[in-house]
Amino acid sequence: MSTMDGAVAPERNGKDRVVQIYPRVSQDTAAYCPLQISVDDTAKSVVNNAIITLGLDSSQKYTLLEVRRNSEEEMLLDDNDCPLMRVLLWPTEAQRWHPRGQGYHFILQQQAINGGNKGGNADDCYDLCNLQTVTEESILEALRQRFYGLKIYTYACRILIAINPNKFLPVYYNPKYVKMYENQPLGKLSPHIFAIADVAFRTMLSRQVNQCIVLSGESGSGKTESSSYLIHCLTALSQKSYSTGLERTILGAGPVLEAFGNAMTAENNNSSRFGKFIQLNYLESGVIRGAVIEKYLLERCRLVSRDKRERNYHVFYYLLVGASKDEREDFYLLKPQDYLYLKQQGFHIDDVEKFGQAYKRLQQAMEMVGFLASTKKHIFSLLSAILHLGNVTITASDDTQILEAGPPEVLSTLTDLLKVKKELLVKTLTKKRVVTANATIDSPYTLEKASKMRDSMAMSLYSTLFDWITLHINHALFNRRDMEDSVSCLSIGVLDMFGFENLRTNSFEQLCINYSNEKLQCYINQHIFRVQQEDYVSEGIAWQNIDYNDNSGCIQLISEKSTGLFDLLDGEIIPNTLSVSPQTLPQEVPEGSDITLSCNVTRVLTHPTYLSVTWLLKTATTSEEILTFGPQGGVTTGAKFARRYADGGIRLVPGKNGVFELVISRVMTSNDGTYECNGTEWTHENENGGKWIKIVESTKEMGTVKVIPTGQSLSVKTTSSSSSPLLSPGDTLTLLCSVGASNLQALALEVTWLAGDRDIITMERSGVVISNTSSSTVQGKRGEASLERTGAGEYRLSVRGVGEEDGGEYTCRVRAFIDKGGKSAGGGGRWHMAAEKKSSAVTVKVSQISE
Repeated sequence: MSTMDGAVAPERNGKDRVVQIYPRVSQDTAAYCPLQISVDDTAKSVVNNAIITLGLDSSQKYTLLEVRRNSEEEMLLDDNDCPLMRVLLWPTEAQRWHPRGQGYHFILQQQAINGGNKGGNADDCYDLCNLQTVTEESILEALRQRFYGLKIYTYACRILIAINPNKFLPVYYNPKYVKMYENQPLGKLSPHIFAIADVAFRTMLSRQVNQCIVLSGESGSGKTESSSYLIHCLTALSQKSYSTGLERTILGAGPVLEAFGNAMTAENNNSSRFGKFIQLNYLESGVIRGAVIEKYLLERCRLVSRDKRERNYHVFYYLLVGASKDEREDFYLLKPQDYLYLKQQGFHIDDVEKFGQAYKRLQQAMEMVGFLASTKKHIFSLLSAILHLGNVTITASDDTQILEAGPPEVLSTLTDLLKVKKELLVKTLTKKRVVTANATIDSPYTLEKASKMRDSMAMSLYSTLFDWITLHINHALFNRRDMEDSVSCLSIGVLDMFGFENLRTNSFEQLCINYSNEKLQCYINQHIFRVQQEDYVSEGIAWQNIDYNDNSGCIQLISEKSTGLFDLLDGEIIPNTLSVSPQTLPQEVPEGSDITLSCNVTRVLTHPTYLSVTWLLKTATTSEEILTFGPQGGVTTGAKFARRYADGGIRLVPGKNGVFELVISRVMTSNDGTYECNGTEWTHENENGGKWIKIVESTKEMGTVKVIPTGQSLSVKTTSSSSSPLLSPGDTLTLLCSVGASNLQALALEVTWLAGDRDIITMERSGVVISNTSSSTVQGKRGEASLERTGAGEYRLSVRGVGEEDGGEYTCRVRAFIDKGGKSAGGGGRWHMAAEKKSSAVTVKVSQISE
C-alpha cells in the first residue's frame, strides 16, 4: 500500500484502487488522505498508513468507517476486514474517485477514551482457535458479536461456521469476490465461503486428489444457499477455455432441483426436502468437464400431508400462479385451495407476483439444463395429474360393497393428463394385482386401504418424476467424450444433507432425515475429535483429551441388525415379508472336511402359504443350485450335486421354527465359491391345488468359502531308526514315515516305500498290505519286508536280513484320497485323489562281507 499526493486519481494497477480517507479527528489535518490499496491490505494496515500520512498522534486509537449513500449509518470495519472488498461494491464512478458529496467514502475516526465507536468490537475474533479461553460461552459470545456486526462467517481452523442472517447480504456475495479470494491462503482475508471453495479447488490441483465439502447444520441454517454459492464459485474458478455451456447447465440444475425438491417449513421458507451430493469433475489442469448429482430420500409424504404451518413443494405454487391462460387450459389447472393436496387452514399466497417470477425463472432454468418445450409440457401435465389425483374419492356401494372411484370429471381429467384408459385407472385405484410367472391375481382393496393406495400412487408418481428429472440433468452434465477417451479427471464433491428436525408430528421420513444427520455427526466427531486426538497422542504431544457427545449409541438404536428400529419397523408394518437370516460361514475350510449351512427363515403370513428353501453356490462364472427343500417337503438337487446327494455327500436337516441345515460332507476344491440361501413363499392358484404361485422371495448371501487343497498342506518326512547308519548283512532295516495334513482324519492315505524307483511295499487306503511284483529279482527279498501303521499318520517299514544289494536310497510316497461316499465307500469304491507327495531320500549302507 502506498500514499498518493494530489487530487487526481491515478491509473489502477490490476485489482488495486485509490481510496480517499477523510479524517474525523481532534487535531487539524488535511482534507483527505489518498491511499492506494490492494487485496492484501486490511483495515488495520490502512489506518496505520493513514496515521503516518496525516501525521496523527499514534498513541491514540483510530477506526475506519465506510459510508454509503443508501445506508442509514456508518459501517465500522474490523481490523481484519479488507477495504478493497467494500470498494468493489460501489458504483464504477465511485470506485475511481469518491468525494464526500457522492456518498461513497471512508472516514478515519478517533476513538473516544471511554469505549470507542458504537458497535465497535476491538477484540473481534475471526478464528475461534485464537480465543484465549475456549469454552462454550466464549465461542457463543464471539459468534454473537460477529453476527451483530453482520459478519456471519467465522473460522474454526479449516472449518467455516456460518450463521444464517435470513436475508441477502451484498457485501458477501458480490461476484467480484470470487477473484478476490482466488489463490489466497485460508485466513488471510475475512472468513468467507468462497475461501473454502478456493482452498478445495487449489488443493485438488496441487495434490491431484479429489476433494469434498460437507455442509452440516440444523434445518433452516442456510445449507441450501451455501451449497448454491459453493457451486457458483467452483464453476467460476474453472478455466474458461473449454465452454461456458457446461457451466450454464450446472448453474441451471440448482433452481430446477430446488423447485421440485424444496418447500416452505415452519422454520425455513426454502427448506431442502431431499439430500443431494453434487460432484464437479475437472481435468487435471482445472478445466471443468462435467458433473453428477445424486439425490437421497425425497420426503414423499409431504405431497399428501403436512403441518398446517408448512406448504407443499414449490413447483406446485409456481405452476398454479405463474401459468399462462393457455397453460391453465391445457393442464386443467384450478386454484390452489381447490386441491386436497394443497388445501389447508389459513392458506393464502402473500405475493402472487413473486410466484409468477419464480415460475419464469424455473422455465429458464429448465431450458438451461436441456428440457425441450414438449418435455416441459409433459412434466407440468404430470404435476397437474398428481394434484387431481388427490381429489379422487373412493366409495363403497351400499348393496354390493364394491369400491367405486369418482367424481367422473376428475377421472376424465386424469385420463387425459396421464394418457390412460379410464377403466384401467379405476381398476388400479380399487384393486390389488399380484403378478407371477404363472398367474395374475386381482383382489379388491378395503375402503381404507384404497385411499392410502391413492396417496401412495401420487407419491410414487412424484418421486419417479423427481428421479427422472435428476437423471435428465445428469445426462446433460455427462461428458461422453471423456468417458470414451478414458480422460483422467479430478472432482470436488459438495454434500448438502437435510437438517435435523423435530416437528409436532414426525413422519417416517423425519426419522430417516434425522438418522442421516446422526450418521453425519458421527463422521464429524470421528474426524474432529477422536482421530485428531489419537494423532496427538501417537506423536507424543502433551494433550488433554476433550470429552464430546458420542452418538454411536443412538445410531445403533436405530440401525442395529435385528434389534434396531428400522428392522423392528420392517417386521411390524410390512405384510407378506420373508426374511432370511443365514449363518456366517468360515472363510477357509480344509479339503475333505464338512461344512454346515444353517438358515433361519422368518415369515409374516396373511394367508396359508408354503415355504421352499434353496441353497446356491455361485462362482465367478456360474450359479448352481445345490439343493431345494420344496413347499410340499420334497427334496430336489441341482444337476451338479445330484450324485453327491444320492451318495450321502449332501444331506438336508429341516429343523423347527424355520431353521434349516444343509450339510456338505467331504468338500473338495470344486466347492469353492459364495453360498446363498433363498427362501420363497408360495400359495396354490386355487383352493383345489393346481399351480403354485410365488408370493415373495428373499435371497441372502451366507459367505464365501475357500477350500484349502490338501496338497498345499500334505507333508511326508522319513527317518531311519536303525541303531547304526551302517548295517551289516543279515541286519534288519527299519524306516519311519511321518505324514501331516490340514485335515488328516478326513483323508485316506496310501503309503508306498520305494528303493530307487522301484516299489518295495504298499499299504493301501483300505489297510491292505501288498508286496511289489514288478521285478522278479527282488520279489523274494522284498517278501521279507513288512509295513505297519503305528499311529495317526505314522508308518514303519521293516526289511529283515538285508544284503549288500539293499544299500541305496529309500523314499516314501504318500497319496491322499477323499471318500466321495456312496455304497462302495470304504470298500475300494469311489475315491478322489487329492494330493501326492514324496519324502526326501534316506541313504542306507550295508557293509560288504570280508574276504
